[in-house]
Amino acid sequence: MKNQNYSQSRSYAPTYQDRPPTRPVKPALPDYRYTREFYRNQPAFGVRATWGPRLVAFIFDFLLVSIPFNTLGNLFWISKAVDEGDNITQTTYTFGIPVEVHNLLWLLVFGLYATLTTLLMGATIGKRIMNLKVVNQTGGSLNPLLLYLRYTAGYVISAVLLGGGFAWAIFDKQKQTLHDKIFRSHVVLADPTRI
Repeated sequence: MKNQNYSQSRSYAPTYQDRPPTRPVKPALPDYRYTREFYRNQPAFGVRATWGPRLVAFIFDFLLVSIPFNTLGNLFWISKAVDEGDNITQTTYTFGIPVEVHNLLWLLVFGLYATLTTLLMGATIGKRIMNLKVVNQTGGSLNPLLLYLRYTAGYVISAVLLGGGFAWAIFDKQKQTLHDKIFRSHVVLADPTRI
């Protein structure tokens, strides 16, 4: 039979959880993103966009222009070589232009698409879907000529370096690509409250 006096007289030994910590515990920090303090520390032109949404927006815009343009090119204006037994003949369509000229035309059309949609809607369709916009150093819109050059010559310069100009945004503190650096533009969140 259990001795009740003995069990009551035993001193209580604190467990490991009851002991005070040997060093002070840091209080949990609140989520800093998208608070007033976060916005105060952002530059005047807005909250910089990371490379992930920018990549998705670029792929969407690229496909939006490429699919119809290349389809029309294959149907109407790209010259094709046709094998007719021992001879290979050049079949030309309505315009009969070489592939190199077709690619140059694609770049000019893509620049026109991106510039017009940015001027009319504030961003390309892909950027609007991803909640992004292109601004200058002060947060305003770029000059139309600079905007067109950014989307054409700037993209070519970034692509010629094996895509390194686009990847620059991953490592840059300002989150700018090479063509952003050249044309002094920034890609920011169009609506920072929408995550």
